[in-house]
Amino acid sequence: MENIADDEDLIRFALEIPIDSDDESGESDDECLIDYDPIVDNNYSQNDFIEQAPSTITASIQNQNNIITPNIEQIFIQPSDTIDFDNNLLDGLEDLIPLINSEALTSPEQPRRQNRQTKPSKTAPNNIQIQPPVVSYKDINWKNGNLILNKNVTEFLGNSSLPIEIRHLISPLDFFSFFFDDELLDSIVEQSLLYSVQQNINNTFRFTKNELKKYLGIVALMSLVHLPNTRSYWNCVLGNTMIQETMSLKRFELIRRYLHFNNNETALPMSHKNYDRLHRIRPVLDHIKKKCNSIPIEENLSIDEQICPTKARSYLKQYLPLKPHKWGYKIFVLSGVSGFSYNFEVYSGLENNPDQRLQNEPNLGASANIVVRLARIIPKNQNYKLYFDNYYTTLALEVYFKKNGIYSLGTLRRNRVPGLILPDEKYLKTKPRGFSSECLAEVDGEAVTAVIWKDNKCVTLLSTLSGKLPETEVKRFDKKNKIRSKVPCPNIVGVYNKHMGGVDLLDAHIARYRVGMRSKKWYFKMFYHFFDVAMVNAWILYKKVNSDEKYMPLKDFRQEIAVSLCKIGENLTPTRGRKRKEPEQSEKKKRGYQTFKPPRDVRLDMIAHFPKITDKRERCKNNGCGKKTSIMCRKCKVLVNLHLWDQSAVRHLSNRRGHVHGLH
Repeated sequence: MENIADDEDLIRFALEIPIDSDDESGESDDECLIDYDPIVDNNYSQNDFIEQAPSTITASIQNQNNIITPNIEQIFIQPSDTIDFDNNLLDGLEDLIPLINSEALTSPEQPRRQNRQTKPSKTAPNNIQIQPPVVSYKDINWKNGNLILNKNVTEFLGNSSLPIEIRHLISPLDFFSFFFDDELLDSIVEQSLLYSVQQNINNTFRFTKNELKKYLGIVALMSLVHLPNTRSYWNCVLGNTMIQETMSLKRFELIRRYLHFNNNETALPMSHKNYDRLHRIRPVLDHIKKKCNSIPIEENLSIDEQICPTKARSYLKQYLPLKPHKWGYKIFVLSGVSGFSYNFEVYSGLENNPDQRLQNEPNLGASANIVVRLARIIPKNQNYKLYFDNYYTTLALEVYFKKNGIYSLGTLRRNRVPGLILPDEKYLKTKPRGFSSECLAEVDGEAVTAVIWKDNKCVTLLSTLSGKLPETEVKRFDKKNKIRSKVPCPNIVGVYNKHMGGVDLLDAHIARYRVGMRSKKWYFKMFYHFFDVAMVNAWILYKKVNSDEKYMPLKDFRQEIAVSLCKIGENLTPTRGRKRKEPEQSEKKKRGYQTFKPPRDVRLDMIAHFPKITDKRERCKNNGCGKKTSIMCRKCKVLVNLHLWDQSAVRHLSNRRGHVHGLH
């Protein structure tokens, strides 16, 4: 290896960084860049990169000179290949990246020294396997032309209507309970009790599903009313009355201390091939994903990154400088135009394992494989439309979807598709704003088009769905003339902008009322994030089912769920001791605001609805009853009329410990 002479060049080779100096062939640096997948360039931590190294380091041997040459697509060293590397170079590579398969790099003619011992990695599992070659297309014959598809060809053939079990849901709590059902709540309660015993075998901690619902209700209220810290909600001045009446501060902090989601003793060691970094939150992720996957999918879908903001100390934390929240957990989301999350994948650095790839799925590269995994739930040959940005777009990815009856469209990085006959940026600088060009090619029997358009910057798109024609016009501000003028715009740009913002809309809904409770446990932040995702998904389903009724904002939707979780199943048993005498009202109370109406789920839970005789007499709040009454429900705080009961019976029941069911 005469090209790599010192340690600096050795490191550049192993990490796939462009070599600064020219090689012996006399080619320039621009032609000698070692290609790497963009997912590595997206601010990985050092440990994550080491785990990805065997799937990203590329090399090929030309002639007998052992010259490392680049390739547009990824070329991986097969186990049968033998490379005549120098022993000193191999030792250096072993120290730098201990996860590289030494058998693939060692020549049988030059065996390794047996007295050499390497230190095992403490941060990455030793379970990396050989990746199959990345699918790529070369020598594509691009021609000038326009892609125009008949509407009958692209007509949607799928079914996106909601199932009967969703259409029969009534209240906001019913829609939220579709995602956070009893199965998930029982699992959380069980794991929390198990965790408390694991912490202290003599622990007397008790926890029920009813208390978990109250805890989630308090968390939902905290997302609507923001205070400096958690304990402020129990403050006598700043505090929230409903939160204080639902649970004490001491009990809330005790539940939060022992809240757990999976058994720590079942976690696999890092050296195991099935090691899971998300083990502590995995049951919640799988359950929410299962519920999201059960909803019929919309025609137009988009895939994009989502950030769960946090600055906790975790190896899963990523740094994305172009995001509003730069630090956090990265999540890849498949969303519809409505903002509904149909599928998601939390990035942990281990998702591109060959064992997790289906037999009929090709290896399209680390970033494109994300799209393939998320799109598994999309029915094939029903003309669904899928949109993604240039982080994922490759020629092989779009051809793969087209062969499965799924149209795709995405922005493109031009260096990923060689041979495009589109004009370069130097030529486009001489053209006016709004100039566009298109070229076509037939790849593996499928028509693919590439379009470039000059706006503020030049944007390139690759598609099997739409092309340049018919052109439309968009308004842009002309800085030179200080006016808004019309600029030609290709049809493919308008289609992309119309359907690509699903994940951004989901982020906007979550950011309005995000649970901001801080915790030292990294998985708590992720749990609260998917709690917000379930809230938004439930709200979108509620709007679809009740489209004929009055629109309910997301704030009111979350508020009703929070009140229902705090109140439902509440057992208001009378306290011991002498009752406090209420002060008499000297003046007649003026008419105030409309009486608060409890949620339907609270009214019909048939628990602890005790009657109470009051001094005031108002109209009955029961629908269809216009009579006046002085009997109030202790739980709901509303006046109701007991038609079949006399005052003596009501007075008798109000002083006993009993249940009066279904009074209102």
